[in-house]
Amino acid sequence: MKYLSRLLFLILLVLLVVPVLAQNGVTVTAAFLENEPLTLDPQKAQQADEFQVLYNVCEGLVAYDPATLAPVPGLAESWTVSDDGTVYTFKLRQGVKFHNGREMTADDVVYTFNRLGNPNTGTSYTSLLLNNVAGFADMRAKENAAAELSGVKAVDANTVEITLTAPTASFLNQLTLPGGMIVAKEAAEADGFNEKPVCTGPFMVQEWTRQSQLTLAAFADYWGGAPAVKTAVIKVIPQQSQQVIEYEAGGLDVAWVPEPDLSRLRDDATLSTQLKDIPVLNVFHLRINLKDPVMSNEKVRKAFGMAIDRQTIIDTVLQGQGVPAHGLIPPGLSAYDPNYDPFPYDIEGAKALLAEAGYPDGLDLTVRTGQIETENRVMAAVQQQVADAGIRLTVNSTEKSVYDEDRANCNMQLGTISWGMDYPDPDNVLFLIGPASSGSRFNCGYSDSPQAAEIADKLAQGSKMAVGPERDQLYRDIERIAMDAALVIPIYHGKRTALVNPRLGETTIDANSIIRFALMQPAS
Repeated sequence: MKYLSRLLFLILLVLLVVPVLAQNGVTVTAAFLENEPLTLDPQKAQQADEFQVLYNVCEGLVAYDPATLAPVPGLAESWTVSDDGTVYTFKLRQGVKFHNGREMTADDVVYTFNRLGNPNTGTSYTSLLLNNVAGFADMRAKENAAAELSGVKAVDANTVEITLTAPTASFLNQLTLPGGMIVAKEAAEADGFNEKPVCTGPFMVQEWTRQSQLTLAAFADYWGGAPAVKTAVIKVIPQQSQQVIEYEAGGLDVAWVPEPDLSRLRDDATLSTQLKDIPVLNVFHLRINLKDPVMSNEKVRKAFGMAIDRQTIIDTVLQGQGVPAHGLIPPGLSAYDPNYDPFPYDIEGAKALLAEAGYPDGLDLTVRTGQIETENRVMAAVQQQVADAGIRLTVNSTEKSVYDEDRANCNMQLGTISWGMDYPDPDNVLFLIGPASSGSRFNCGYSDSPQAAEIADKLAQGSKMAVGPERDQLYRDIERIAMDAALVIPIYHGKRTALVNPRLGETTIDANSIIRFALMQPAS
């Protein structure tokens, strides 16, 4: 009997040791921000949770500082820029290996950029990165399209030269995007690359169990040294309130916190010390189907914007986690104008605009959204508020992949977008109101709006200007053109909060809301 009792004790002890092993830095468990990725192909990725994986698995020529988002050396250890700002020469790190063991060369960089430029591969992010690269327009020509970018060349095995058609102030920032992450040709052209990309980053995709979890394994031959974290597990838990429950039960080391849980957690003596506010540059807004018979009416769009009490949403639904958005440019950028307010809360004014638009008795509208808790609560509040102006709003919340597809095809009147900036420059948010050659903006009519040509011209002008007050004013002007026509309806600039196990060290989540496992130095 004593032997049996001792055996049971030992079994219990082993079970207790498992989480302790995780606390010694062997395994870290987190959760996706929203839901699982649709693809892990860097040149096809568009969603935040795809980026969550890719920034741990893949790398580009240029990386970003986790705190400031400023560009820093990545796979290129250095670079020079010509006097006219159009030719970038990158010196590659030597001895960098792909996950399959092969060394990376300049040919891999050229292949990756040509792959991104291929219209059958690239996404809406492609133009953001390649728009000013010489030869991109030729690759996207409707007839006799080029197969390669004339502006990307391998000078030798360790040197790459990229030529732009015009100076681009944010080009180094743009190179930090996932589309610029370097891939191995032999892997990219093989089956399964979209689930297990072969790159050069500190982790490799070990296993992906759909709708459950994705497991990353440390890459022992990583050029920057093998990470202290050996295994990273990212669970699929769409409901952030459930993430908090699992964190408190010891099942997660990092959990995203929804606003309703903040008050309780802030009052908890222990958990309050584990809350981390994540500084983010973002804007939650509504994209509009400008081709819709109702939403094509500018007065209807303006009435909707004026019927939203943004400050009340911040104070109640968001528990103070954010500021009202009156445009797309968020606080934290020098181009942000705190005094600009194109949509003052005015119910009577909104009613008058609806009457002028031909809807004196109000109208019915439907907004599409996904299943993120915060966004659904915000839209429920918006639904109640705009009703006072006579707008009978239906909120259609569907599974993320369904909504993403419908939004891309613009099968909606309005749709929510929570845009987190990839780098700290106004062009990374104002392009959302510019014309596009494909995707949601194209299908929603943003390329055909009366403002499209002027916005496109000014965006092109801004990309060539030196950073400074004059450029900031140009971007403010672009924002005003869009807001005066209510091409989008901004609602708030949000903040994010996470629960983080203190054993993981200080640097766990960067300013892009990416959990960076390689930066963790778990306490032993």
